[in-house]
Amino acid sequence: AVVSTQSTGSFESSVHCTSTMSNNNNNNHNNNTYTKTNKPVLGPQTTNAYILNTLKNTGYLSSFIKHTHLKKHNILAKVFGVFVLSCILLGGFIAGDIFDSCQDDSILYKKDPAFRQLSENLFMLTVALIAIFLLQLSIWHPESQKSLPKSSIFPQFMLNWVSVFEISFSVLWFSLTYFLCVIIKTILGDHNCAEHPNSVSGHYAFYIYYLFSLSYLFLKASSNDIVEEVNSKRKVVQESGTKKLVLRKKKSLFERTSSLLILITYGVFFISSLVTLSRTWAYGFHTPRQIFYGSLLAIASHLTKVELIELFSKVRDGY
Repeated sequence: AVVSTQSTGSFESSVHCTSTMSNNNNNNHNNNTYTKTNKPVLGPQTTNAYILNTLKNTGYLSSFIKHTHLKKHNILAKVFGVFVLSCILLGGFIAGDIFDSCQDDSILYKKDPAFRQLSENLFMLTVALIAIFLLQLSIWHPESQKSLPKSSIFPQFMLNWVSVFEISFSVLWFSLTYFLCVIIKTILGDHNCAEHPNSVSGHYAFYIYYLFSLSYLFLKASSNDIVEEVNSKRKVVQESGTKKLVLRKKKSLFERTSSLLILITYGVFFISSLVTLSRTWAYGFHTPRQIFYGSLLAIASHLTKVELIELFSKVRDGY
């Protein structure tokens, strides 16, 4: 009886040990399986952390999170705004009468048919360049290259609807800005260099606004496309529970061939703008004060528009 009891106890102990070892092996196997496959669905925090890691490794992080180019652009715009405001506040004390004097008699030039024709041609060239730039931007997908034609015989382009919205908003926003410009002209009642209210330079308001806005829209389109590419794969990562976010190694914005035509168009627009703005001052169409008022209005309008577009982007993308 004693021997039998000891044998039974030994058997039970053996079964217990075997069971324990089996469970441990199963747990180890499960752990290894979890480590290799990551099958459980990833939560939002885990997914976001993983995506940020992937962005770091592929070079997308600076554009996607920090928006490096956009930040530099906005800083430059703000510095320009501070410079213009300083000129307005200090110009009267430093420049004296020069600040409110016309460089030449613009009324005589307005009566010259050749001069008027050249001015009209320059303005039409500027408008055409802006239209071409915005049209290119509306079909530009910098990362996915969707802007390339599908057929060399019948080219088909896919609209970038985010860019279309931002372009439309920017154009409409300037319409409101110019309306405000006309109101301020009337209120201030400065007739220097003209026979009508001339207090704020509409030329400078137009060109300064679009010089900053076109470059902003170009940089924003690049950033938008990165956001779109990452968001399209975010759902796959969360639902599958596997870390399979594959992104191409990001090229510099200025290394992409798809950017070339847009940059050339902007370069020509930049040169034509400088020519027109220098003529506006040199031929006496505006005083320095009026020029600075127009520039300040343009940069204030641009920065306000940027804040609104950034707000729309955050709501749309959920960041």
